[in-house]
Amino acid sequence: MCCGQVVLAGSLITMSGADSNPYKPTLIGAEKPEREPLGLPEERQQQLEAVIKEAGQVWLVVMLSFCCGPLSILLVAPWYGIRLQQWIGLATDFPELNDATNRHWQAVQFRSAKIKLLVGLVVGFTAFLMSFSIVVIGSI
Repeated sequence: MCCGQVVLAGSLITMSGADSNPYKPTLIGAEKPEREPLGLPEERQQQLEAVIKEAGQVWLVVMLSFCCGPLSILLVAPWYGIRLQQWIGLATDFPELNDATNRHWQAVQFRSAKIKLLVGLVVGFTAFLMSFSIVVIGSI
């Protein structure tokens, strides 16, 4: 018996190099469609992608800012404030992004980004006020 050949219940099965993995899952239907971006201008498309990306990382940023100290806490609120302003600008200029009937993947992520950006802003301000009050109380 040579490599690439399997004896199964008395019959010889030869596997080619491309199909040599018998456990490889088969895809049902066509290949996965590409996720095309919305038809926004290039600069606004980059802003949209940055807002969505930053909103998705809000929990990581908050956790790292608490671990890294008070200086990083000072950066969270302004950072998410700027991203929220960009979100508002995109929602104003392109109202179809904020339309609940638009099921495009970027529009759905854009709508969910608003809550995450607000959470980042509120947590950043709260952490700033807590660190500021500790500094003030500690100096008394």
